[in-house]
Amino acid sequence: MRARFCLAFAPLLALVCSKGEVGERPSIAIEPPDTLISIPQNTLQEGEVWERIITVSNANPGTSLVISQISGNEQKCKDDPTSAFSFEILRGDKPVTLPATIRDTEVTSPEGPISVKVQFKRPKLLCERKYVLAIKSNTSEVEKQTLEITFVAPLPQPHIVIVPNPLDLGLVLEGETSEGEFIIQNSGTGDLHISNISYYATEPLGFAFEWGCLDSNSNQIVKKWVQITDNPKTLKEADCAGAKTIASNSEERFKVRYGAQNDHQAKAFLTFSSDDPEKPQYQLEIKANFGGPCLTAIPSVVDFGAVELGGFKFMTVELFGCGDQEVQVSKIVLQKGNASPFILDLEPLGSFSEQNPLVVSPSQRRPFNVLFTPPAEGEFEDKIIITNTSPRPSLEISVHAMAVKATKPVAEFKMFSAKNLGQEINDGDKVLVLDTIRFQDESYDPSLGGKIVRWEWQVRLPPGSADYFKPTNTFQNPSFDVNVIGDYVFGLKVFNKAGVASDLVEKTVHVIAGEGCVVELTWHTPSDPDESDECQGCGADLDLHVVHPLAGGPDADKDGKPDGFCDEKFDCYWANAHPREWVKEGDPVLDNPSLDRDDTNGAGPENFRYPRPEQGKCYKVGVHYWDDHGFGTSYATIRVYINGEKKYERSNVRMVMNDMWEVGEVCCTNENLPFVQYDKAGGPLIIPQYNNSNCLHLPE
Repeated sequence: MRARFCLAFAPLLALVCSKGEVGERPSIAIEPPDTLISIPQNTLQEGEVWERIITVSNANPGTSLVISQISGNEQKCKDDPTSAFSFEILRGDKPVTLPATIRDTEVTSPEGPISVKVQFKRPKLLCERKYVLAIKSNTSEVEKQTLEITFVAPLPQPHIVIVPNPLDLGLVLEGETSEGEFIIQNSGTGDLHISNISYYATEPLGFAFEWGCLDSNSNQIVKKWVQITDNPKTLKEADCAGAKTIASNSEERFKVRYGAQNDHQAKAFLTFSSDDPEKPQYQLEIKANFGGPCLTAIPSVVDFGAVELGGFKFMTVELFGCGDQEVQVSKIVLQKGNASPFILDLEPLGSFSEQNPLVVSPSQRRPFNVLFTPPAEGEFEDKIIITNTSPRPSLEISVHAMAVKATKPVAEFKMFSAKNLGQEINDGDKVLVLDTIRFQDESYDPSLGGKIVRWEWQVRLPPGSADYFKPTNTFQNPSFDVNVIGDYVFGLKVFNKAGVASDLVEKTVHVIAGEGCVVELTWHTPSDPDESDECQGCGADLDLHVVHPLAGGPDADKDGKPDGFCDEKFDCYWANAHPREWVKEGDPVLDNPSLDRDDTNGAGPENFRYPRPEQGKCYKVGVHYWDDHGFGTSYATIRVYINGEKKYERSNVRMVMNDMWEVGEVCCTNENLPFVQYDKAGGPLIIPQYNNSNCLHLPE
């Protein structure tokens, strides 16, 4: 017999429907909650110390949590017996002798939380290091009685990216030559080593790229134009032993050109061999004679950075004909006109007007200058407006400058929504779940000759999130997927070339569910060392099911009614993520629901969204443990939001492979009773070894 727990009457039924004597047994908690921590050892100098403070508390104050032992086990390098890790146990600012009892929540209390300060001192030898901190206690959770926190100092790894790709040289008439450039970026943590390049073209002649080759006479690297033909070759075959190294978080530019022998469409391909473990072979496509007028500015943003009071700085901007037809420019002005602190020097362009426009030919570069003399301390900005005949008739170039007296680097950044057409996100703004936030570094070093050389992005995540900065948290302009509802606190600290650090600057983003009915599933698998990795079989796979009342199928839970799970029309889950049968076609008011995210290899989340649900209907919610991929037990959490407000949460429900957890029913339009919870013997209703012929275990 299934017992139901009604949210609306939870206070009255607490004694009847409680799962047990919550609060009468100690429960260990750590902050931050991460049990796998990565240390960016490549950003540290030899002898520099990185540290993390872990607060150990009792989640059930008033009970006696006894910490009996804290130990550390270090996996050292084969070639370096040096110990890099250490830890210290504190309560407040005083050392603690074990065993220690935690009953209180006050940090200064004799029985308050304790802190474990873990330090990593960068040794001389860079190698992969691992350290396991084990905390033994009498916590009521058996799996946490020896709580292990793993610290990993991985070896630096490079990551190659080439932009633009493809590289379009525009229209090149017979007998003419067009030149462009590509940028090789290394967004990884280690140096990128390019060992060779293979190349070929669809045309026998015309394409060439510039590369640094070793001159046999001088034994020096000299720039050389390498011809690309329709006969595939490598650099080594072209007598160019030109291995290239690009430092982490940096980039280098290289020129290409195409001299047209005819008016045919033409392509060339360069394949770079490097030590990037993910992309050891990276291909760049170059093309010519693929149509249209185009005008762009190089750089696209004029950023003077920090200019000291009393100083002066100018920057050069190039108008570049990026298409295959000429563009006419009739006017170049500052948006603020005479009130602008910037000055345009257009003399290099010559005289032009609306009646006698400036002509920018395909692949032509036309330079002019922008000048800035700080009038006072503070930030200054304007826009250069370029009126032209391209498909973008008003080309805008943002101009920024900072007039300063300070010498400490300053961390600043902006955030933009990928889902909302690049709209800027301010501190404290709300964004919808499943958006991608793109970060733009605005940091600066006001010291003369100063330069920012290192970025450290940080984030405090809401419960259930395992997301991370992409490509890395040391990339200058990373992105971040906000896939779990809750508050995200993003932070940035920067370092200049003198090693001086800025203050940490933080901004908060509130990630909300949005309108309608949203069900969110997350899970935690203790034996998965990295729940954020993305590959087939890299983590446990749990599936969210939300079932319409019309769903049929077997009655595996033996309650006299079809379970409805895996119904091909009326169960919204990974195999039917966008049902079409829940409302009548063409209904002007209602929408069909969707499963917006299916996670197969980690901690989730999976998200069900129903923006405009039917009045009066309730939908069964279930969680199926599809495949543990060898990682064993997982702990699932369900949260329900209606019109942005959280109406239900049940956390850390223990599940093993092939379990089906029947969570309850969500009634999206019932304000008094939004969720009905299913219970069995005082605990969650879980059907082990769930046997439903509709849910065949086929690869997703």
